Amino acid sequence: MQKPKGNLIPTSTVEEYEVLDVNKAVAIRCLRSKSVEEKLSSLSDDNCIKKTVENHSDLIPNVYEGGLKIWECSVDLVEHLCETKVPLKGFSVLELGCGAGLPGIYALQQQAHHVCFQDFNEEVISHLTIPNVSLNVDSETMSQKCRFLSGGWSQTGSDLIPSERYDIILTAETIYNTESVPSLYKLMRRGLKPGGTMYPFGR
Repeated sequence: MQKPKGNLIPTSTVEEYEVLDVNKAVAIRCLRSKSVEEKLSSLSDDNCIKKTVENHSDLIPNVYEGGLKIWECSVDLVEHLCETKVPLKGFSVLELGCGAGLPGIYALQQQAHHVCFQDFNEEVISHLTIPNVSLNVDSETMSQKCRFLSGGWSQTGSDLIPSERYDIILTAETIYNTESVPSLYKLMRRGLKPGGTMYPFGR
């Protein structure tokens, strides 16, 4: 298991969250992305968020992949899972390019057996994904049912596969460069159990 190297956000800042009402049935607590961005950009180390802020960009290919922003399709995916009553209880779930982790958190709320959260950037996993999960589930659920990975899809493939295969794979608005499609497709095909389901959402 890959463990993010960055420090978790201190408990005192975890209270700076907002409640995202996906619909009448689903509410997810999330750290304010702007607060996380400001914290990371103020650190002395040369992290990916600082570079992105300096470049006034939502993403920099192969440096920062936009994980601090809550993209519309991640909300759309949660709404779809809820409204179509996709069964998640007891299933293993992989969320690729998780960022804030909304779909994976929803899967935990629906009593998924296990959820693996993957994002390109360690900073995003450490400072946003993990705190967001902790805001929505208890510590026992988090320790027993959650796994967190950082790195590119070609890098993390050997960590995710073949040791584990998943009943459901979720990913939302992760493709902005067609060159990434083969790696994503290969990982999803290798990571899905026979009879499993993929939910790739994008615009």
